[in-house]
Amino acid sequence: MAKDLSNLPAAKADGGPKTGPNRPILMGELSAAWFTAKMAEEQRPTVVEGQPFRPSKAGSCSQALLYKAEGVEPSDPPDMAAHWSFHMGQKVHDWFDEWAETSVPGMLLEHQYVTNYEGIGEFGGNIDAYHPEFKPAGSDKDPVSIAVELKSINGLGYQQVATQGPRESALLQGAINAWGVGADYLVIVNMGLQVMTENAGRKKGLSHFPEQRFALEWWYSRDEFVPLAEAELARIAQSIAGNGGRRPLGIPVMAEITNPSTGQWTELDDSGRTVNLGNTWTCGYCDYQSRCIEDVAAS
Repeated sequence: MAKDLSNLPAAKADGGPKTGPNRPILMGELSAAWFTAKMAEEQRPTVVEGQPFRPSKAGSCSQALLYKAEGVEPSDPPDMAAHWSFHMGQKVHDWFDEWAETSVPGMLLEHQYVTNYEGIGEFGGNIDAYHPEFKPAGSDKDPVSIAVELKSINGLGYQQVATQGPRESALLQGAINAWGVGADYLVIVNMGLQVMTENAGRKKGLSHFPEQRFALEWWYSRDEFVPLAEAELARIAQSIAGNGGRRPLGIPVMAEITNPSTGQWTELDDSGRTVNLGNTWTCGYCDYQSRCIEDVAAS
């Protein structure tokens, strides 16, 4: 029989430490201590000192790439909540590293490479995992080299990629890394921070294997990923040279951000007439949004 709890005091809805906009007492202290320690950690240096971009920034807005290449300090750096998200994602990477190292002989984790691209110069990257001679258990095919791009993803995002495929940014970042190391195949891995329910898995056709409800992967051959990598590297080279405009992914090729405070973009024809308008969510997540707003206003 359930215990009668009707005599306990009711939670107040008009303020107090339990509800509303008040800062959490216990978690406020713990979170602040964690965040202070996190900010004191040394940032991982670039593979090549002074390189103008990191492959992990592939897919970023052209203007953000230029700011970064010019050494502009972010006007809107990630806050505590964003760093908590990064922290939880790192836990997924730690799990992958632990089991890949023990279960897949020959897997190289956080593998570094150095390469060169005209207009960018020498740059390097860190591949989440690289195997120079991967051969699935029980396979009679020749071994191949694989570059693994691992991405943690929230529950809603996981359900989206389950039907739509990996995000474009993940594909471009992975393509550049696989291109840089000369891999035969790029493998994009998405690992969910939440597990898809059995019912949702059945609806999306992911009920054959239980791991599909928290881990998905896509394989791309060189014929597929090399053109993507080279096109993105060409865009990055143009961006860091100052010729990329204010263009994030997902807007028309001839469009440009005209209001970074709302993410509004405008597309003009050859005569300068507006032919299309729209909005993108990416400006709201940009580390340089405030700086970009100021620069647009000044121009």
